[in-house]
Amino acid sequence: MIRLLLNKNKYSFSEYDLSDDKIDPVNPARGWYKIYYFVLNDGSDRKHVVRELRKEQSLAMVFIDIADMENDIPTENEKKEIYEILKIFSDNGKDIILRFAYDHTGHAKEREPANFHRVLSHAKSIVKFLNECDIKVFIVQGVLIGNWGEMHSSIYANDEKMQLVAEEFRSIKESYLAVRKPSQWRIINYGYAKTLRFEDYRMGLFNDGMFGSQTDLGTYGIHSKIDVGYRDSWVRDEEFDFIGEMSQYVPIGGETVEENENAQVNSQCVVDQLKRTGITYLNSEHDRALLEKWKQTPYYDKKNKQSLTLYEYVSLHLGYRFTVKKAAVSFNRDESVTINVIIENEGFAPIYEDADVYIEISDGNESEKHAISRGLNGIYSSETKTLSASFRQRRGEVKIYAVRNKDGKTIRFANISDDSGVVTVGRLETKQ
Repeated sequence: MIRLLLNKNKYSFSEYDLSDDKIDPVNPARGWYKIYYFVLNDGSDRKHVVRELRKEQSLAMVFIDIADMENDIPTENEKKEIYEILKIFSDNGKDIILRFAYDHTGHAKEREPANFHRVLSHAKSIVKFLNECDIKVFIVQGVLIGNWGEMHSSIYANDEKMQLVAEEFRSIKESYLAVRKPSQWRIINYGYAKTLRFEDYRMGLFNDGMFGSQTDLGTYGIHSKIDVGYRDSWVRDEEFDFIGEMSQYVPIGGETVEENENAQVNSQCVVDQLKRTGITYLNSEHDRALLEKWKQTPYYDKKNKQSLTLYEYVSLHLGYRFTVKKAAVSFNRDESVTINVIIENEGFAPIYEDADVYIEISDGNESEKHAISRGLNGIYSSETKTLSASFRQRRGEVKIYAVRNKDGKTIRFANISDDSGVVTVGRLETKQ
């Protein structure tokens, strides 16, 4: 316990233990996800889905196969069906990753519409539905086409058509978008080459080939950007830099693939790639063989001096992971006190949605609380931020907690906290 004397011993502050709690807080919009498949117009009962939801996951991917959509524009019954699917997840507190596609079995060319105009009509109708829907989606993946909606193995997987469909999806008001590869991102967002400003785009990536090969199953290329330009795939190292910078503004995720069942896992290489590319979310079921290896592979967290498995370490650090590192108090001339709290983001990525922080002094009889708007925003991986608030109250326990602005969901710190996510950082006392 650290004891600081203030104002010639009139006030003292005792900082409590702020060590890492080794927990994986189920925080919003980060972590592992499971895919839930739906086929529009198949008449199946959806009630079983609630039983399959995982309490330890804040995310869920909703995959809706629309190949059997009756017309160019969804019917009222089809819109109702989509809404009821989304409502299952919203009512159960899940942040939704949403993917519409014409195929969920790897046969896109057999399932996609014969007329590209119909693809554009479906895209336009989906965007209109989502913009009018009271259920908000975290990320919308893909542009409808390709095997599993992954934008490959499609009769429409060319630059011009992807740009046209993506332009429709760009009209979605609040959701982030995501495409499969960085080269596709650059083709669709062609204006980036002139400005080099990622903040102008709400589009990230879903890399569904992580660790599957040296190129992550074609996610990267074999040539330098100097040789091929912005519209082609670059070598792994250059794409890592590109994606890492992008991840400061938009969420990056996907799924893992085992390259060779006999290969040993290099745990440090795995961590380095996930951190360098700023990964926020991963599929908890793909690739099961590789994830089982991760669960058997030791990993030592040097920073926090913790012996974990690789799977545990990745689980703790997907997306953001905020830790209160230090708290201090200063006494001001106007008789107020200023609480200074240092927050570190130990996760692989920042938080993307607005998150407010509250600092409070409470002695049981009275309390004073101050909000710091967007206090957790802009803290990138391995960076710290000092949050400060001034108080007239000069006695009581000093507490801190955070919530997501849009819905008040708790953002838990990695420190020891109470059931509601409040961390008590110390105690301020007034000497008689």
